Amino acid sequence: MNATDAGANALAAWRAAGGVAERLDPIERARRSPASRAFAIKAKCFDCVGRGADPGWRWQVGNCTVDCPLVPLRPYQHLLGTPAPVAIAEHAGQDGEQAPEPEPEEISIPVPVGATPPPPWE
Repeated sequence: MNATDAGANALAAWRAAGGVAERLDPIERARRSPASRAFAIKAKCFDCVGRGADPGWRWQVGNCTVDCPLVPLRPYQHLLGTPAPVAIAEHAGQDGEQAPEPEPEEISIPVPVGATPPPPWE
């Protein structure tokens, strides 16, 4: 048995015993490895593009256009100029820009009897 087989067997035994791999976001990875410069840069870029709130955050980091001192060190630069993933295209509007936010609902503020209501916001 070679090292690859031994590792595969150990992994299979770990999984059979109920082991589940953790999926950490870049910020948590940087917290767990504070000496890693690469993890710190990836965490900052992840934070800058919205902490994964939108789909395809790796593509967004790779195609980032923000004027930032980390641009030469930015991760996922190999994705620069590649077409957006389907999830981003579905999330974006027709021209590739983000879909517009829905209009907020009008809020009415109750005014106590006899009080002067505040002026309307512009």
